[in-house]
Amino acid sequence: MILDALSVMPPDRWLMVKFEDFVSDRMQVYSKIRKFLAFDQALSDEARDVLMSPVVNSSRSYSLPAYDDWSDFQRGHFHHYAGPVMDRLGYVYE
Repeated sequence: MILDALSVMPPDRWLMVKFEDFVSDRMQVYSKIRKFLAFDQALSDEARDVLMSPVVNSSRSYSLPAYDDWSDFQRGHFHHYAGPVMDRLGYVYE
């Protein structure tokens, strides 16, 4: 598992980026990524436009029920497969 591999690597050799952090503040997270990769060049106007656009590379729309609307079976299935990783990453669910 990737998390196991990362646990033996020095922390300055990898960067964890959570999707929800990127979505909530794209410029801050992108700046953090660029700093980690030692990119010193200024961010281009084109890159800034893409980062700040409301929809990037999206062609489908999905309607998923809220977690509160899931059946007991769906929740159990989710916890079985995603629960251990979510726990390791510090997510709170249920």
